[in-house]
Amino acid sequence: MTAALLKKDQPFPRGAVPVVPYRDRTVDLHFAALSFLDEARLQFGVRLVGLEDEWRETDLREERYTTLPAGRYRFEARARRPGGDWGPVAVQAFTIATPWFQSAWFIALTIVLGGAAIAGSFRLRLRYLRRENERLEALVRGRTKELEEISLHDPLTGLKNRRYLDPTMQRDVALSVRGARSGRAQMDLVFLLVDLDHFKEVNDTYGHAVGDRVLRQCARALEASCRESDVVVRWGGEEFLIVAQNTERRSAEVIARNL
Repeated sequence: MTAALLKKDQPFPRGAVPVVPYRDRTVDLHFAALSFLDEARLQFGVRLVGLEDEWRETDLREERYTTLPAGRYRFEARARRPGGDWGPVAVQAFTIATPWFQSAWFIALTIVLGGAAIAGSFRLRLRYLRRENERLEALVRGRTKELEEISLHDPLTGLKNRRYLDPTMQRDVALSVRGARSGRAQMDLVFLLVDLDHFKEVNDTYGHAVGDRVLRQCARALEASCRESDVVVRWGGEEFLIVAQNTERRSAEVIARNL
């Protein structure tokens, strides 16, 4: 931008303060002073109010300001002969327009979009945490079930242990009693206790490792001889308990003979 200077106290006519687009914010200002004697020896002082407060001396007749920030500026210039007093100040005001990315509407839009992005990120985070919580709860349930299964099984034979009967017996007895009261047949609970004779001699003669193999083989043989609805429990040591559900008590002798 090239501008002529006015006297400091001279008012600007309407529309005289130019507005420079932000993309063209490099400003060139040319100035001169009237002199009837040796004009080349004139000294100039300049400053750009809004960017600098101190006067600068220059021998040139122009000033260039590059990449000025958006805002209002007032260029001031004065002249003197060497060793003389400064003359009146001439001024040129101008404005560097605010870029679109610093405008109020853009800042407001940025705040709105930023808030929406934060809210969206928060919702995604909550959704992720909810899924992760559900996954961990499922994992805990699975592990709890596994531990319960482990606690209800005999580690040597894989059969149910005595703790298995505690939560199931009340239910099985209640079903059996209800069936008896309603007159339905085959609703008895039949218990058969199996004991391995002379098992101590096996351990004493062949060792405990062989005794463990005998217990595992007996467990498989008992399971193979029972119905799918029957439950084989390791009662303790070399004793096994068979719980026959939905059975008539008169069939107990037949089940025992099969075993």
